[in-house]
Amino acid sequence: MTRHNRTVVSLVLFLGGVCCWNPASAVETVPDPEPAVAAGRVDEYLVSARAYLATHANGDRAARVALDALMVASTHRKAAAVTEFKAILVMDHGKTLAGRFALSQFVDGKGCREFLDGIISKNVGSLRLPMARKYISGVRRAAEFWGPEVLSDDGFLLKTALAADVAGDKAVRLQCLSRLKRDKPAVARVAKLAFDPEIDAIKKIVGLQKLSADVPVATDLVTHFLGRLPEASRARPEILRVSGNNLLSDNRFDEARDVLRQLVKAVPDDGQAVVWSAWTEAIVGDGVEVGTAVSSLRSFARKHEKSEWADTATRLAGAVAGHRQRLSTVVDEFGAVLADWRKAPPQLVKLQLVHSLDNGSKLDGFVSFDVAAKQFEATAVRNGGVAVAIRSAPMGSRLFFAEDPVIYRLKGKAIFPQPRFSITRDVDGSFKGLVQLTTSNKPTAMQDLTGMITSSEWLSSRKKLAEVVNHLVIKKGWHPSEAVHREGELRLRLLRPRVGRPGFHETTIQLDRRRQRMTVRLNRFDVTIAYGNTKATEWLAGPDWPDVPEKTTADASMIFRLVGAASNLLSDDVSRTATRPSPGVTR
Repeated sequence: MTRHNRTVVSLVLFLGGVCCWNPASAVETVPDPEPAVAAGRVDEYLVSARAYLATHANGDRAARVALDALMVASTHRKAAAVTEFKAILVMDHGKTLAGRFALSQFVDGKGCREFLDGIISKNVGSLRLPMARKYISGVRRAAEFWGPEVLSDDGFLLKTALAADVAGDKAVRLQCLSRLKRDKPAVARVAKLAFDPEIDAIKKIVGLQKLSADVPVATDLVTHFLGRLPEASRARPEILRVSGNNLLSDNRFDEARDVLRQLVKAVPDDGQAVVWSAWTEAIVGDGVEVGTAVSSLRSFARKHEKSEWADTATRLAGAVAGHRQRLSTVVDEFGAVLADWRKAPPQLVKLQLVHSLDNGSKLDGFVSFDVAAKQFEATAVRNGGVAVAIRSAPMGSRLFFAEDPVIYRLKGKAIFPQPRFSITRDVDGSFKGLVQLTTSNKPTAMQDLTGMITSSEWLSSRKKLAEVVNHLVIKKGWHPSEAVHREGELRLRLLRPRVGRPGFHETTIQLDRRRQRMTVRLNRFDVTIAYGNTKATEWLAGPDWPDVPEKTTADASMIFRLVGAASNLLSDDVSRTATRPSPGVTR
């Protein structure tokens, strides 16, 4: 072989090696976090730690590497990496000191259970033997460390029993099932369907789906059993209906379209199938497919006028058919508001939120941003009584907590909101919005909120604004059934078909440029916004504070108490148990 040929062969082998190189296989030495972190190469270190653990999962140093990676991720606020390495320690190294340290990082057994619940919920659809065994090992260690509080939620117990069943761990499965609450018949029926070996997979799936409205965890079990069905069984109409239902509920319209095309072909006179299929075509289809969807809805309504789905089909057809013109009206009106804001930025913005909770109680919120005066107010009211409140001005802040009979005046200190707003577009064409409120002790943090909105690139032209509106409305499953001007006010009515039964979720948006106000009504939420100057917004006022004495304090930790009180307001009301019906939240 000539030198030239040897060189060519060597080059080919080198390139082949490069093409086949796997970074995981290249990491043989234990990654050292100290030099990497000192040099600012945090992400690079975390990648090397992952690669090492991928090839040395059972090695003597694996637990230490995972612990180092967890500490680095925690220190540098890499939330996803914290979850990842904590899961590795809990499930793979629960017996070690590093694993027990990871378990100690939860506030209590409930927090540990919620962490484990996130792991099983994410993996339930593709759960197989190796993952199931690791997960059950983690649950065992967590229960040993934190006690019975870990095994105390019906939804978690059912998913963990399922994982134990896959892992072949009969003892854990029976322990989980024995801890289910006996006073909940619906939960007992779910357990019977999921774990009775005499019930075939099709009956399990259909039965569990029917119970999912009362027992939300049944949806996770359905996902698991669907993932184990053979291809032929997945094409059965009853299974297509279950799959379509769950895909629509998750806003996965692209995936749902093919499933629903099969379903409507199998049952062409089924109203639910016709509405579902036409709805997905109207969301993700092109102009021709949207027109075909409208025709199919109207045809069904004519042929089956006594069907419980006929009215839904008729109203949806009307909303889809006229959506382009109505959305154009909306874009013009919002564009005019943005133009007003650019020309004369509002000095004052007020927002009022009224939220009716599942348990019948009511939570109201009020926020006021006065950029010119550098004044800020935020108040939360539960069932008519002020729960927590703050007022800030350059001279200082005043705070109120319902459990204390005083108003605290921070001595020489003030707390101001620091808003952030942005709109970005992903490679798949979808939009992401960021609305964030952090805190600062400087009045300069009170930036021009409306100015931040109007400066967004995606709100800078009519064309771009139209794309954002289309994404927020059509791509989220909504269609405008009405967009009319009345007495100077634009009234927009949006419809979104209910998935499980005939009818619609409805949202009303009212925009009045002359009076400088907006209102949004969505299910249990009412939002009102007023903007302009003091006179233009005086009609929207915050709640009166309690008439109690004031107390001066220099305790800077009050800000943490304020944030904690605000974040806890909804915690007891929005927590879902295994038997609470899924809230009618529209996305």
